Amino acid sequence: MPFERIKGSPPIRRVQRRIDRAREKYLRELAAFIVAEHRKIVADWDTDVEFKVEFFREGKTLKFRVVVENDVWNWVNFGTGLFGPRRRKIKIRPKRRGGRLRYLPIYNPHTTPTRHGGSGTKSGDPVFARAVEVKGIKPRRFDLKVAKMAEDKFYPEWPKVMKRAIFG
Repeated sequence: MPFERIKGSPPIRRVQRRIDRAREKYLRELAAFIVAEHRKIVADWDTDVEFKVEFFREGKTLKFRVVVENDVWNWVNFGTGLFGPRRRKIKIRPKRRGGRLRYLPIYNPHTTPTRHGGSGTKSGDPVFARAVEVKGIKPRRFDLKVAKMAEDKFYPEWPKVMKRAIFG
């Protein structure tokens, strides 16, 4: 026999099951943390944003992704216009034919990847125009900030989780 089991050691299948269970528990905790952080970001938004976690397997590897089906979240997170996926300006026209747009030209967002403080503020003298071309919304990339927070919190724990799973 080329390999002999060391006396008192558990069979490899049992160790593998413990590693798989530990990995799955770790991933579920990580997903819960990420969703909780995303919910903190949108807690004071006027729009209800729902975050869903989808677990799936690629080969033998268990993975997850956070799914958001909300246009406002996608606009703010990924950007629009020149800053978004289409990379072109947005033309805005009044709803009624022959009408004019009225808007305040300066907008200061209160929600940034590092702080969450309610809706933004508009200021400046009112502008009236028949049509406007705007650059769009700059992406705030909350998802990357949350991923970095999760990485900083959970990655240092990974070796300990595996050691507990293997050695009990």
